[in-house]
Amino acid sequence: QIPDKEHPLATFPELLQNDNVVTNTIDLGPLPAEYLLDYVAATLNYQEDEVDDDFEDFVSHLLSVTYQNPFLLSEYLLYLKMKKIITFDYTHTYKWVWKPVDDIPSELSVEMNSLTVNNPIEFLTHIFYHYLPPRAQYLLKLASCFG
Repeated sequence: QIPDKEHPLATFPELLQNDNVVTNTIDLGPLPAEYLLDYVAATLNYQEDEVDDDFEDFVSHLLSVTYQNPFLLSEYLLYLKMKKIITFDYTHTYKWVWKPVDDIPSELSVEMNSLTVNNPIEFLTHIFYHYLPPRAQYLLKLASCFG
């Protein structure tokens, strides 16, 4: 759902209907937790027998912050990697490892929650603005001019 009723994405379906274009709407809700648990396990290269309580606690944290939205889940995993909460252990396990949920700074979760509750696009804009190098930001601005 788009919070801003005047946003072009919010008004586009109405424009189509005014032109007698047949449209269909698919309402997507959060995915079931067990599917997302499998998704995170596959993303972090964990086998079913490696899933333990720590892993489930971590996934539970991810799901609570992202409201079980698979797109936001993917973006939050990248965000945690960027913040070095998730790292790859090249020396011992050759697996992705993470800080315990209790050690994840609360400001990261608050930041994620405040940005995604109202609008996921705000979260992505925040990431681009705060974490991309200036040259990459400039290139994105140029690219956006071309659609």
